Amino acid sequence: KRAPAGVSLSGTVSGRRMQELTLADDDDESIGPAFDGTSWAREGSTLLLELTTTVPVRTPPIVVVLGREATTTPVFGTNTVVATATVSDGDAEGEASFTAFLIDDSGARVDTVSETTDQSSVIVDTTPPALTFVNVLLGVLQPKLEVPVIIQFIANEPLLASPRVAVMGIQLADGAVVRDDTTGMYTATWSAELVKYAGRPVLFSIGTLVDLAGNANEAAVTRTTDGRSVSFPIDNDGDGCVASLDVDDGDPTRCAPTADAGFELDYEAIEAPEPVDCTVDETWKMVLLAVLMFIAVLVCCII
Repeated sequence: KRAPAGVSLSGTVSGRRMQELTLADDDDESIGPAFDGTSWAREGSTLLLELTTTVPVRTPPIVVVLGREATTTPVFGTNTVVATATVSDGDAEGEASFTAFLIDDSGARVDTVSETTDQSSVIVDTTPPALTFVNVLLGVLQPKLEVPVIIQFIANEPLLASPRVAVMGIQLADGAVVRDDTTGMYTATWSAELVKYAGRPVLFSIGTLVDLAGNANEAAVTRTTDGRSVSFPIDNDGDGCVASLDVDDGDPTRCAPTADAGFELDYEAIEAPEPVDCTVDETWKMVLLAVLMFIAVLVCCII
């Protein structure tokens, strides 16, 4: 009887282990291991099963991977047999299953192996990832009339790397997209100059999504999940008070300061005072002149 000494299962893409998979992007970023002991495989990937026995293998074992017989190849000079199987369309997603039947010299099955001894495994995933939540909102107006644009999104499965995000046609810099490991939410932040974009709708694009198996969803996402859109703030009445507008209802509900004041600007109309009439009333002078003339005439008559 040939008892198995070690069984290891791993996934490969184009002859390379999934842990060494490199994401093909502008920076040729190396991804590294997905999880300890776990590989990921998609359609076209190769599953690699290494089966080592305590004594040399004379009759190759029969190995079934993903429900069909795999190709087995003895490793020369060792007690190891390598079985390979390619993931195809229609294979069940989830942890890959296998069964190895050990054969003795008479051709009888003497042992069955269906678990690895090093806790290695392969997750089969043939479905491209998708976003289940997308939201856009504006932050608090900053001192230099800069408005933070915040894009939030969640994928339906772990991604190989953060997708690229663009706002108003501008590609965000590396590191601008951050993932919260607790909630799985990605957040992209970019500051816009209000003078350039006031009143315009916020336009954004979330680029290609790639999952741990290498499945890619190249369809750009440009809308929120609820269809809501947001516009940059605008000063409707020119009073220096910037109202926050929503494209859907157009109702200015908040007034943000245009300076780093820490409070909302509040303007109150002040009525101008009535003008003061500074005209001098000269009627008394005419009366006085008439009295003097009368006295003068009276004196002349007496004389």
